[in-house]
Amino acid sequence: MTNFDRFTERAKVSLQLAQEEARRFRHDHLGTEHLLLGLVREGDGIAAQALNASGVDLPKLRAGIEFVVGRGDSDLSEIGLTPRSKKALEIAIEESRRLNHEFVGTEHLLLGLIHDPESIACGILDTMQVDLKALGDIVNSAQEGVLFLMFMPGGSGVLKDVLALAKTRPDLLIRGVVSELPKGVDDEHTGKTTTLEVTIVGSAAPQPAVSRTFSVVQPEGNAHPTAWWAAETTHKQFKANIGNAIIHSKVLVVDPFSDDPTVVTGSHNFSTNASTKNDENFIVVRGDRQLAEAYAVNIQSAWQHYAPRLGNPHADLSGNAYLQALLQDQRAEEHFWRLTV
Repeated sequence: MTNFDRFTERAKVSLQLAQEEARRFRHDHLGTEHLLLGLVREGDGIAAQALNASGVDLPKLRAGIEFVVGRGDSDLSEIGLTPRSKKALEIAIEESRRLNHEFVGTEHLLLGLIHDPESIACGILDTMQVDLKALGDIVNSAQEGVLFLMFMPGGSGVLKDVLALAKTRPDLLIRGVVSELPKGVDDEHTGKTTTLEVTIVGSAAPQPAVSRTFSVVQPEGNAHPTAWWAAETTHKQFKANIGNAIIHSKVLVVDPFSDDPTVVTGSHNFSTNASTKNDENFIVVRGDRQLAEAYAVNIQSAWQHYAPRLGNPHADLSGNAYLQALLQDQRAEEHFWRLTV
């Protein structure tokens, strides 16, 4: 059993806050992720200062934990430590003794947490430090394909890595949709004539992938729907309550149907700003096939919405030859989508 006599008041407060965070998520355990939340929420200790300096704040951390772990349904008043949390506290005490300190502070608790690279706390901290080079490495690790949806990724973001891979690896299925506001945020205030640039990457036929950009006028809607159940709105109402009807997702999936898929997402764009300037970064989830498959289907659905704009890849064919060409296109993707027996 851990002896808390040597713990500083800030360390004790952080542990109390960790319990509050576990209850907030309705979890039935006190894990390393909750201990990390407690350190950040305490706010004034050395650990909090170090984490804040690294760009880790409470809203971002909570969002990361909810994304990775999810919420529970527990109403327990007493929440016990997980084995990894107990080990983290033991290591914190050992670190304090090793440094000849007479106390165990928040800095020692942080050392205890980061000592175990397999813990949830370490995993979440790692995902918050992902930069564009790391994203490029993830893209280039693809063995079967890359699917993505991006909004305002910029010219120096990960999109350039995806497009470069499409040229060098025609054997991969590379497919996605990119939405851009040509004038940036200024385009959000210019009314219904504003155009959105939509770039479609991938082709209806097998690789090599193509990339084409189209201008799409923002939706207007009707003031008086033709049916009582319709929810059509005017452009003004739409912009006031919803926003632009465009691809606003930021998600990239590598090899979604393999045994080792990777999902990258985040609240900010796949751009330089997201990696170096904004207060939030990317979340990388590896090995979760169910999550990867769900995102893959979502991306494919969005891509198919725009794909007809690419034109008919077999316009020069007709009759049986045309149908055979379409069948060959489908068969070329069967392995990627795991449609073969």
